Amino acid sequence: MMHRIQAMKRECGMNLREKLNSNPQLTMGIVVAVLVVAVLIMVLGWFGGEEADRAYYFDPQSGEVFTAARQEPPIRAPSDPRTGEERSAYIAEVMGCGTCDEDEVFAIYLRRGDEIRSIEGGPWVSLQDEDDPRLRQIREEGREIARQRCEGRERPQPCYPR
Repeated sequence: MMHRIQAMKRECGMNLREKLNSNPQLTMGIVVAVLVVAVLIMVLGWFGGEEADRAYYFDPQSGEVFTAARQEPPIRAPSDPRTGEERSAYIAEVMGCGTCDEDEVFAIYLRRGDEIRSIEGGPWVSLQDEDDPRLRQIREEGREIARQRCEGRERPQPCYPR
């Protein structure tokens, strides 16, 4: 049996280890490729996966934030009537005061595609137009909500669903 393996090695030329030993550029290329794949897997694990499939939504009737599978807003809010087609919840930009525990988070503004609006309502404003004073106003309202909610506590931080 051993003679057959050695004969196959001679027929095929150098074995893999010998090939890698004799070609350091090939070896380095393989090592770099493996490292790049490993880093991609880690990054996708941290920023993608289940979290990317969920979003925070804001229920305007109750003022509460809830998580649900990410879908095109508006979606049905917990306080919407169970009958009919009422859908009032939009994706929420959410903050927490030093923590992102589910019962401690709060919405600072709502999001729909590339538009935002105040949690109090009002028009949807494009995120593309940085010069629009309404966009600055909505963002300032969001910062003020965070300042008020976190006053005397830890600093506000953005939160993402788990």
